[in-house]
Amino acid sequence: MAFHKDENGVALPDDFDPREIEWTYDISRLKEFPHFAEQLDALWHDIDNGTLDKTGAFYTLLKVTKDKYPKGSTRKPYKE
Repeated sequence: MAFHKDENGVALPDDFDPREIEWTYDISRLKEFPHFAEQLDALWHDIDNGTLDKTGAFYTLLKVTKDKYPKGSTRKPYKE
């Protein structure tokens, strides 16, 4: 099976057609979570500042996307 990268650098099979599927919460989250480097930077700063809890930047950074796409939710990638 051959692969290509989409505009976000995510590897997809060449025969992938997003119009034919419903995205589950995890795929939607994957496309909207901040880049890993940004997540790690926020985590490091929270550890350094002693705010490694629900008030820290790392938690609040990820919570936005988790709230937008709760577990069990699906969405169509394109409007029909």
